[in-house]
Amino acid sequence: MCQHTRNYREKKDKRGFADKTLEKLMQREAYLKQVQGQKEIVMHYIKDHKIVFSEIAESVTEDTRRVFLQWIAQANMNSQKKGRTEYGQEYQLFREKGTCILKCEDGDLTMPSYILEFK
Repeated sequence: MCQHTRNYREKKDKRGFADKTLEKLMQREAYLKQVQGQKEIVMHYIKDHKIVFSEIAESVTEDTRRVFLQWIAQANMNSQKKGRTEYGQEYQLFREKGTCILKCEDGDLTMPSYILEFK
């Protein structure tokens, strides 16, 4: 004779889940510190309310290069060549004749001579 187990249920785990609030808070703090550090590095390159890429002599970090290229791409997608940084600053992209070489930690980047002018 076969018995049916109509009311069978697997046992539930009564331990719940681990509280990772402190771990999340520490990760958030580390991320915010990294973002603030990156902002300071990028702001270092703004002279007289503009970044002239052909005048940057020192080597830039990979993250800084990514930020610059992101800003250039954002302005290039706009018909008025304007954009806004993640820090809230508005800027306009201008292109000079010729190209320039942006020295980066991960290699040299040959690019058009752009100027980002901040409002």
